[in-house]
Amino acid sequence: MPHSVNRRCPANHYTYVIRAGDMLYEIANRFNVNLSNLLAANPGVDPYYLRIGETICIPVCPLNHTVKVIQWGDTLYQIARKYHVSVARILASNPGVNAYNLRVGQIICVPLGCPSGYLVYTVKSGDALFSIANKYSTTVQELLSVNPQITNPNILFVGQKLCVPVIDSIEDQIREMTLEEKIGQMMIVGFNGYAVNDHIREMIRKYHVGGIILYDYNVESTSQLLALINTLKSVNAVNKIPLFITVDEEGGRVSRMPPEFLNLPTNEAIGDIDNPQLSFEIGKVIAEQIKAFGFNMDYAPVLDINSNPNNPVIGDRAFGSNPQIVSRLGVQTMKGIQAGGVIPVVKHFPGHGDTSVDSHVGLPAVDHDLNRLRSFELIPFEAAINNGADAVMVAHILLNKIDPRNPASLSKTIITNILRNQLNFNGVVITDDITMGAIVENYDIGNAAIKAVNAGSDIILVARGYNDEIKVINALKNAVESGIIPRQRIDESVYRILKLKEEYNLTDNRINSIDVNRINREIEAEGQGDRFVVPKEKM
Repeated sequence: MPHSVNRRCPANHYTYVIRAGDMLYEIANRFNVNLSNLLAANPGVDPYYLRIGETICIPVCPLNHTVKVIQWGDTLYQIARKYHVSVARILASNPGVNAYNLRVGQIICVPLGCPSGYLVYTVKSGDALFSIANKYSTTVQELLSVNPQITNPNILFVGQKLCVPVIDSIEDQIREMTLEEKIGQMMIVGFNGYAVNDHIREMIRKYHVGGIILYDYNVESTSQLLALINTLKSVNAVNKIPLFITVDEEGGRVSRMPPEFLNLPTNEAIGDIDNPQLSFEIGKVIAEQIKAFGFNMDYAPVLDINSNPNNPVIGDRAFGSNPQIVSRLGVQTMKGIQAGGVIPVVKHFPGHGDTSVDSHVGLPAVDHDLNRLRSFELIPFEAAINNGADAVMVAHILLNKIDPRNPASLSKTIITNILRNQLNFNGVVITDDITMGAIVENYDIGNAAIKAVNAGSDIILVARGYNDEIKVINALKNAVESGIIPRQRIDESVYRILKLKEEYNLTDNRINSIDVNRINREIEAEGQGDRFVVPKEKM
């Protein structure tokens, strides 16, 4: 076909007149047009011999659209599927196009759509398809399969839009972290005193710990507690990852709030009423109360079933002795805490309610088999997991008929086989404090931490003692470097931790003030009178 010097261009094309030195691929690049589509829009043009003064038509489509030249057999439905968009979006971009009467050679603008799991990438100078594939950990073949607008894999144009796989930013973050930073994220530690001291400052700045736990001996007043948490956040400014600021705030006798605050009812009192809506509202008030200071994780609710009247540690901390009541009210309290923007940690898996020894001072042992656990103790935990539990605290309890050698917190049978595989829990697993008597009276604390991580724990809680904290950190690091703990095991835990922090949008932003009176009014409203007034207990 002879050159068409005076070619007439369709309305959705730009008319361009060839000048001296023009090359067709340079024109395509200049106008952000696929070379193949440019040729299709200009039948008869010799791409290697352009004549000065010759007219060519440049397909013009809106931003984030690609040009499609209709071929024989094309339908709008097929085009929509191929380009991952709806027919309606194509029609909206092409006014006047008859969806049922496409003409061969007709040019339409197709909005660039990307399938689920892909995002739009803009081609930059120097990009090649193989380099983009490497950058996004995929293959050229995969890129071609989701980018039908690429007709020549060897030719990309600056500004061209491609669909590329979404990169998991957390995985990228983990790849950039040192082993010390990863191990730090797997630690929540405590300290003595009302103000930040050199030891906790070192834990944050040198060892990059992922979280802090505060007890009553860290709390003197509202202004002091707020200043303490703000200072902890400021100290953590050298790290890229925000802190878990954690606390045991169950309501009732286990509370860490300053004396200016009213106390919330015991779980036992809530269980006597058995009102799920009240449980939810109590959870929200707990979250609002502690979040006002900057706490973002609460070791609550208690999902233990108070089945043993001789139990020295649970008692009125449980919602009752009936697994259905504990499940119903515990799940609602958990949801209330979540609704308040705080991470709830359900505890004490697999159930501390039928023990006669306080794990703070010794190692409790029970003789229940798995059938008994599944029919009783595990019911509230399974309900919580099925309702979106974020984190589970595992107790220091020896289950003789399941794992007679290791307490639950150090047992792969309990954590990986039962909690993860049988109950399908994919969230964060936290040990109970491993400075408790149940561990330190029976195990070397460093070896206990190693066993806990290999069993499937993500976070080791070391609530007391600078020397013990250092011992655990060094033990974990040496275990990884010697191959006792696989590096993949560490990365799995760090991924869950960072994912949870991301989901709750944690930051180290300071909080300026707290309205104590407003929170107390809400506590009074939920308390419904004198029957909920209970003493606080130091635990």
